[in-house]
Amino acid sequence: MGQIQLTKESGWEKIINDNFTEIFGGGKYSDTGWVTAGITFINGASKGDGTPKFRTITQGKLGMTFLSIPVIVPPLSAGAVSNVVQLPDTAQVPNAESDFGGYSRTGQNKMMIWGRSANSQLFVNCIDAWTTNNQMEINGFFIFTVK
Repeated sequence: MGQIQLTKESGWEKIINDNFTEIFGGGKYSDTGWVTAGITFINGASKGDGTPKFRTITQGKLGMTFLSIPVIVPPLSAGAVSNVVQLPDTAQVPNAESDFGGYSRTGQNKMMIWGRSANSQLFVNCIDAWTTNNQMEINGFFIFTVK
């Protein structure tokens, strides 16, 4: 693989250049591939249509975990927050060093926000109330520092 060099010396590009070797240099690469085992649905949530999975890739000190989790969320009131997914320890979700989140529309076109809570759990925050089960997709990734 050839050497990667950013040439513009300002802003984020300078930060990456200044720290490129520390972030990537000398570190080993690992990739779990897509993992389907160990994802647990909690607090009345259940598996939606599709295969829930995650994938963790590390290169040196840089780590990324990708999520693709279809989940059926039970009825919730507007503004309600509920933990719906428990990720396994192998998903590498360091509590203090990563944040991620996103939003999704449900099957009934209801909006909800999702993110990470403590202990490798994922939560949903309902923007609209609904009285029946709704399927949503938790799709996203987060970045963390490898220890």
